[in-house]
Amino acid sequence: MALQVRRGTNAERLAITPLAGELIFTTDTKQLYVGDGTTTGGITSIANTIDSVLADTTPQLGGNLDLNGNSITGTGNINITGTITATGTINLGDGVGNDLINIGGEISGHLLPDTDIVWNFGSSSKQWKEAWINQLNVENQITASRVNASIIADDSSVLFDATTGTIPAGALTGIAEIDIKGSIFGDDSSPIVDGINRDIFSNNISISGSAITGRIKLPEDTLTVQKDDGSAGAVNTRFTSLNDTSRLFLSRSATSDISLDNSLQYGSILFERNDTSGPLVTSLIFGSRNAVLLGNDPTGTFSTESTLLVWTESKLGVGKNYPAEVLDVNGNANIDGFVQFGSLSTTERNALTAANGMVIYNSTNNRFEGYQNGGWINLDDGTAAA
Repeated sequence: MALQVRRGTNAERLAITPLAGELIFTTDTKQLYVGDGTTTGGITSIANTIDSVLADTTPQLGGNLDLNGNSITGTGNINITGTITATGTINLGDGVGNDLINIGGEISGHLLPDTDIVWNFGSSSKQWKEAWINQLNVENQITASRVNASIIADDSSVLFDATTGTIPAGALTGIAEIDIKGSIFGDDSSPIVDGINRDIFSNNISISGSAITGRIKLPEDTLTVQKDDGSAGAVNTRFTSLNDTSRLFLSRSATSDISLDNSLQYGSILFERNDTSGPLVTSLIFGSRNAVLLGNDPTGTFSTESTLLVWTESKLGVGKNYPAEVLDVNGNANIDGFVQFGSLSTTERNALTAANGMVIYNSTNNRFEGYQNGGWINLDDGTAAA
């Protein structure tokens, strides 16, 4: 036969004072109380042997808590002093974005994502402030608004020295393919490279070394050098060698043989003004396989021979594209000073391909002669030359 104790509702329990040792079970709250003879309604425990977990604000365990395959669920906080060891998957937060994970200690071990190239570290709207990393290995791309650091190659050689702001000459050997997105700033935060407008700012760009090879590649077909503040003043470009010759090469590269093509320009120097009317070239110098040409035209058209001075195949043409003689002048020549005519013997004179207007000094008969109307005449009396 089962043992039954005094029972009733919790309200009925609070209306009596049970005897010492008398047990009371509340039928509505399902709790057990023990009378001590003085406490109204009795007490919930005797020497911590009979407890109600809900009523006890500081329940304690006498040993390890075995969940027996069950879970701990509820709303509240977990405060533990000591080490937490867990295996399996640990979920922190519900993914909505309102939960915070506060880490006040240090992390020992690797931080590895479960899948390659899937998860981000921060975002464009929530960025980490600063990071101290001994070595950074990037497989794809670095995007930054500015870079303040030296660039070291795989062999530990310096490609760019951020302290001095220089690139060693040895680093320029060969073709360098560097993909940098963003601007570069100096130690004083002034811009060196404007990644948006593709401008380079520097009071002094210097390259030193006994042998420098390589290429500087431009995204456009024009390299412009100007004062960065747009103020008036001269812009100077100097090529200086130490006790040797400085050279400027204007080279034309081709994948075929162009050695016999006289129509190709190898390089040009253009003199231009750029004002409210726009840019206009009024003077130029260009060189090709067999000619050097100087031109000047205030209108910038260069449409007539009179605007040109040509040196080609050991002949100088003034106002002539293709000079026929050593000196071929298109128009009148005003000579102020001493003129020395060619001194030829009669035999040498007769070997010439003469043209009307030629003048020589004949060393055989010591007379000035000119070629007129298909024949040589003596200039002093107009008689036919011998």
